[in-house]
Amino acid sequence: MNDLLETTSVVFDDIGRIFGGLASGDLTQRISRDVQGVFNQVKNDANSGCEKLASIIDEVRTAAEALTGAANR
Repeated sequence: MNDLLETTSVVFDDIGRIFGGLASGDLTQRISRDVQGVFNQVKNDANSGCEKLASIIDEVRTAAEALTGAANR
């Protein structure tokens, strides 16, 4: 029981760290700790979501730079 509570606590600490990073514009936060079961799915989903968001932001930034460059010609 204590192990489960400890695992739950650290996973939620990691999730809080990721959301805190997102709130401050830091898209580099990931969960790297080894976990099992449903916690592993939460870890994978959180990491994938952060990676996808960072990728989308990068694509938008690249498109905006291209548009700015074309507009200045």
